[in-house]
Amino acid sequence: MGLVALLALLALFVLPLGRPGSRLPARAALQLRGEGPLRAGAAKARIRLAPGAPLAGYARPSRSWDGTGEDLYARAVALESGGARAVLVALETLLVPAELDEMVAARTGAGCLLLAATHTHSGPGGTWDSALAWALGNGRFDRAQLALVAAAAAEAIGRAQAALRPAEVRWAQVAWPEGPAVSRGGASLDEPLTVARIGDAASLIVYSMHPTSAPRSRSASADWPGAVARLLEAGGFGTTLVLQGAGGDATWRRGNVAPGPLVAERAEKELRAAPLRAPSLECSVRVAALPAPSAPPSVPWPLRRAASNLLPFFAERAAAQVEVRLSGLRLLGVPGEPAAALGRAARADGVHALIGLADGYVGYVETPEAMRAGAGESRRAYFGPDLARALRLAR
Repeated sequence: MGLVALLALLALFVLPLGRPGSRLPARAALQLRGEGPLRAGAAKARIRLAPGAPLAGYARPSRSWDGTGEDLYARAVALESGGARAVLVALETLLVPAELDEMVAARTGAGCLLLAATHTHSGPGGTWDSALAWALGNGRFDRAQLALVAAAAAEAIGRAQAALRPAEVRWAQVAWPEGPAVSRGGASLDEPLTVARIGDAASLIVYSMHPTSAPRSRSASADWPGAVARLLEAGGFGTTLVLQGAGGDATWRRGNVAPGPLVAERAEKELRAAPLRAPSLECSVRVAALPAPSAPPSVPWPLRRAASNLLPFFAERAAAQVEVRLSGLRLLGVPGEPAAALGRAARADGVHALIGLADGYVGYVETPEAMRAGAGESRRAYFGPDLARALRLAR
């Protein structure tokens, strides 16, 4: 090995090398506010899977679609009040990489767009042109599959915008400690169930629980969020968007009962009882500068500096963050997987629910305290303790 190569290798393992330039999000800051009568429209469009397309969810084994399983969908609700417009989308995918978010926003002109993944671990992958994403389980990059997912989202948004009509809003948030969601350690979570009914057009369900109940096969599945959506749509609750809350450390309680029907049954009860709210709509987009990425504690100490020096070549420098306030219901998008503790802190600050996996992906988001202690989800995070502060989830 030559001297220059040896010095470069030593620098990689010993010195902080700084941050290379990387792509910034194309989204621009935006703030809209409307009061008065609300109009809403909703639609869903099937996500086509290319033959042999990668399925996302697990780093090993790598899986490709075998042509079987459930249909997967993009579901959208368009909202308009006093000249302000916002769009919420639930994609039956593992995550929403920044490129997908930007493609959908550009195709639809939906500037105030909250585009979130349901986080199914048996849906279309290959949507992120990144070796890091492949390692994290999003599958080998497949530009054709990325285009198909973007097309489904754009179709759902276009049809929802074309269907705008007067609508009332009813919403509720309830504690559900006996629900199927538990922490990875097995303890109960205090993440609530949030439901909203938007006229006869749409319903929103926010619940925190990793969708890993489908078998690890080559068959497509929308997992429990898809089951909830199908059951409520069949029950007359309109196009149903199921969104992840602060579920970074939430899994499902193993047992003889599938989690989807349990969530659907409780959501239906709360939707029927939810009180009517005064119409109003606010939507904002901010571009959050991200801290330098760093290797998590799970990386052996001798390799940690080298890993931290390599991560900036794959990680984003900034991320879009979208907030929607609908008739008093405040939803804050998080471009990653926030832990339950951050959901509790957000509710204390007046945010009813964090919407995880929205408008980008920066990995797991933990409290600064847990990150410094190497606790919780810090072993899976690839940004340091300042990430939660950058996303305004911690002080």
